Amino acid sequence: MLHTHYVDETGISSGDVSTAQDQVKLTETLMMHEPIIRSIAVLTQVWLPVEGVVGTYTPDLGRNGVVGVKSGYTEAAGGCDAMAINLRLNNTIVTTYIVVLGQQSNTALALSGQVALSLYYSLRPSIAREMTPAGIEIQWIGSLSDVVSPATFPK
Repeated sequence: MLHTHYVDETGISSGDVSTAQDQVKLTETLMMHEPIIRSIAVLTQVWLPVEGVVGTYTPDLGRNGVVGVKSGYTEAAGGCDAMAINLRLNNTIVTTYIVVLGQQSNTALALSGQVALSLYYSLRPSIAREMTPAGIEIQWIGSLSDVVSPATFPK
């Protein structure tokens, strides 16, 4: 995660910065290696000591392969959503990750989830299960212009 800097462990400090690409790396790593994260990501609501019951902002959680992961909002970052979706390609299930940052509106949390889901559905036709010389592989069959390189920051 070359483009991420955390000032503290909360992730809500205005000094915390990152890119969507780095957050995808973090999301994938946590989902693969931390069972507690996977168990929380599928919940439609949680009870928090100060807030009480809080519902998810992830649209379609539990339907159409949507797993969810984490949504959040700060003034500096706007509405953000890291989403996992289990994509079924024939008999193969592939977990895809989508991160949307910086959504601004009076419903920024809900908007970030909707944008993440829309992004997934727009890119979904570009992912296929293909026969290659190495065997069956999941491949990107869409336009190379759809692939975004990580932003670079001055050091």
